[in-house]
Amino acid sequence: MIKKGFTLAEVLITIGIIGVVAALVIVPFMQDIQNKDLATSAKVFEKRFEEALRVMNTQGTLSGYDSTQEFVEALSKNFKVSKICDNSHLNQCFKSKFYDAEKNDIILSDISLSRQLAPQDWGTEVVGLRFGNGMSAIMAYNPKCEENPTDNMIPVMNCIAMVYDTNGNGKPNQLSKDVHTINTSTGLGVIARVNGVKI
Repeated sequence: MIKKGFTLAEVLITIGIIGVVAALVIVPFMQDIQNKDLATSAKVFEKRFEEALRVMNTQGTLSGYDSTQEFVEALSKNFKVSKICDNSHLNQCFKSKFYDAEKNDIILSDISLSRQLAPQDWGTEVVGLRFGNGMSAIMAYNPKCEENPTDNMIPVMNCIAMVYDTNGNGKPNQLSKDVHTINTSTGLGVIARVNGVKI
């Protein structure tokens, strides 16, 4: 009587093929999951940050500051800030280099004043932040932002311009992936660098 079955070579070849197919499928699948996690983190962060600004508006503490540093100190009473870095030490809170959507370099030292970060020149400096949730950011404050404690529907996010990183020191350090913007100038493209030259 002849027994039918697979030879050891056939089993090994089958396992090898399954391994190759799994490797080809798992990597994009894991990248997709990571991108969704980063996008969700960004949405949650922005919602909580906006809520903190709305609380400041209700308390009458949203406007009236002459500098970003003063505003951030008031913000830290409503939103967990673990570290504040002044204008000359931004790289202690945020990456010294990150990338735009086309992977051109954006150098942190090129961003020190609100006119380099915000939609217009607010006459304030940029400050670095580390938040209690591990995220990091650079921010400029608009001293002329609107405040109305009786109206909690005013656009509170117009009070700041911010670039934040959802995964702290992790990579890829690229806009639209783990690095996001709130109320910034046109995509920060004016300060991107290609081969070290500003574009």
